[in-house]
Amino acid sequence: MSTTATVDQGGEYSTSGPGSNNNSNNPLRVFVSAKKDINDLFIKVETFVKNVHEFYRSYGDDAGSIVSGGKLQQLESAVEKVAGIRDVLSRNHMKVAFFGRTSNGKSTVINAILQNKILPAGIGHTTNCFLQVEGTDEEEPFIEVGGHRQAIDSVKNLANALNNESMSSDTLVKIFWPKSKCSILHDDVVLVDSPGTDVSANLDSCIDLYCLDADVFVLVSNSESTLMQTEKNFFLKVKEKLSKPNIFILNNRWDASALETDSMELVRKQHMTRDTDFLVDELAVVEKEAAEDRVFFVSARETLFRRTAPLENGASLPNLASLAQGHETRYSEFEDFEHAFEQCLSQSAVKTKFSAHTAEVSRLTTGLAALLEEVAAGTARLRAEKLATIRAHRETVAHIQKAFQLLHQEVKQEIVNLMKAVEHKVCTALNEEIRRLAVLVADFEQPFAGDAQPLALAAYKKELHGHVEARFIANLEQRFASAVSCNVGATQAKMLEGARRLLPPGTLERYSLLGYSIAPREDFKVHIHLNCESLCSDFVEDLQFRFSYGLVQLLQYLTGGKVGENGGNRSLMDKSFTEGKGVQLPSNSSINDSGNGSGSSGGGNRSGNGKAMVVQFAASNLDLIDKLSSSRTTITLLAVGGCLVRVIGWHVIAITSTIYGLLYVYERLSWTTRAKETAFKRQYVAHATKKLRLIVDYTSDNCSDQVKNELTSSFVRLNRLVDNVIEGLRKEVVVLEKEVAFLDEQEKTVALLRGQVKALTGELQAFTGKYLL
Repeated sequence: MSTTATVDQGGEYSTSGPGSNNNSNNPLRVFVSAKKDINDLFIKVETFVKNVHEFYRSYGDDAGSIVSGGKLQQLESAVEKVAGIRDVLSRNHMKVAFFGRTSNGKSTVINAILQNKILPAGIGHTTNCFLQVEGTDEEEPFIEVGGHRQAIDSVKNLANALNNESMSSDTLVKIFWPKSKCSILHDDVVLVDSPGTDVSANLDSCIDLYCLDADVFVLVSNSESTLMQTEKNFFLKVKEKLSKPNIFILNNRWDASALETDSMELVRKQHMTRDTDFLVDELAVVEKEAAEDRVFFVSARETLFRRTAPLENGASLPNLASLAQGHETRYSEFEDFEHAFEQCLSQSAVKTKFSAHTAEVSRLTTGLAALLEEVAAGTARLRAEKLATIRAHRETVAHIQKAFQLLHQEVKQEIVNLMKAVEHKVCTALNEEIRRLAVLVADFEQPFAGDAQPLALAAYKKELHGHVEARFIANLEQRFASAVSCNVGATQAKMLEGARRLLPPGTLERYSLLGYSIAPREDFKVHIHLNCESLCSDFVEDLQFRFSYGLVQLLQYLTGGKVGENGGNRSLMDKSFTEGKGVQLPSNSSINDSGNGSGSSGGGNRSGNGKAMVVQFAASNLDLIDKLSSSRTTITLLAVGGCLVRVIGWHVIAITSTIYGLLYVYERLSWTTRAKETAFKRQYVAHATKKLRLIVDYTSDNCSDQVKNELTSSFVRLNRLVDNVIEGLRKEVVVLEKEVAFLDEQEKTVALLRGQVKALTGELQAFTGKYLL
């Protein structure tokens, strides 16, 4: 039939007779050995790639800073690619797939190669599912469907589209044919027959599942038509997934050309041109010089007939009279196809199966070696950066602590100075407003009820308390509150700016975004609490009429004391007598001299000495005056009058009494509600002034404390922020130290992986030298 190829010890290919099964020189034996070696190698490569992938992922977020972007995706792609190659390599056979449109004769071609009518074949759509023919060491053939074993005869029913019980197009039927009956099946070679490429819309997915991993593809075309786009599309897809597939094109049913002898060569030339252009230009799987060696014009039906027809009368060949003219040439070309096909399997078995994969792995290991070099450099760089960051954080913490201590002393002094300034301002403003208290009280225009209505007077007092308190506080705030608030804001801003200088850039803004309240309050103001109602709760007004020139008032005027005020105090004269000093009166000579030598005891002497006489009288009759001031009875007045008559005289007393009486009447008539209101306000001012002066120091201290509390609170928040920053830096240092320790371990792992990739590179070079050179 045809020759098979072998490999001698020098690696050169030689041929032997058809059907040879010389294990020592069989090239497929070399393929089996090479497949075992490369499978072992790929197991190591796959493990190594996974280890590198996991190692790279162990860097986490730092992976992007170790090497350039996209490396993780490349590693994941490498893992998938190596796994895919391993799946191909792990098979125990080489796969040859036959494709073509319906009724192009794919099954007949396989039957001719197997020299037996195993696969269903005929006119129209015959093969309805995928059929995989592989060798078995058993003597009897059988089929396997879904893991269930059946007799070989059932394949004609299960795989024939003309049968109602045929399988669906996505089913794979495995046919196990004895290796002893077909040399092509020796050494684990399988043949796959497919339904027509135009049978089912789901055929593409089935082809992906069963055929894209084939090592050799045979496109069976119908010579009676040109190469169709559906056939081209499939092999274009194969080209996308396989680097350089081995493709043969069989122009089957070339026996039909016997009827067109005049145009046969033109048709052959046309088919050859289109087929080679497809292989060279569209698929780019073969060079132009070798493209014609991949295209054949055959008749599978004639070849199958010649190989299966029974011999008659001892003839060496069956009766070929029924075959069309030129069948010898077509049969010879079919044998050439078989020869080239077997040569491709034998000569290219190792290279076709392993060369591209080995080159891919070589590129992969080279890339991994470069990646590991980059990872090693990136790890060292990242480790140095983290160590530098640790040092910088520690220096920053020391700087912040030292600078914050200085800021603390500065802020402390600022607070003390501001407290003193506030206390001074408050004291000054309070004293000024106390001096203006009479004006505030005078501005109160609520109707005055007088002492005739106690409840109304109490309400009047309450309203007056509220008026004084509101106006007093408003005036104080107008004087110093805004200035104090500005000073407090300036001090807080100064603290904030000091913290901004000592903290890392952007820290305050970052913490503000996190919700930390570090900015000074814009609504801060000093609050002053008076509570006049409580402060003047002991105020008792005195609205009884008192004559301005009464005895008590006169004594007060003369002595400068307060005799009989509210019935409780003595005059200075009373005090002098109590202490035993008495009152010094002018001498008689002085009195006489005042009259310019006049010896008369008339009115001149009396008028000149009247004041002294009254004082002398009041001093000698102090107890009596006290009683008069308390009783105010007519009898007392008469008694006093009698005493005065004896001293002054009736005519002076009469005139004085008349004037005195008129003054009394005038003042008594003038004691109206308005006068009472004036007296009430005067008494209230005197009382409130005394009370307010008592709380000046307390109020100024309170305002000073408010400022201190506000500034202290701001500084406490700032201190907490600084503590948080320091704590954050320390935590970062701890994390960075762990990361540095992790990078130390990573550097050791990188060294081990670099050693492994060198070992794998050496094994790949050894495999290439043994099998591929």
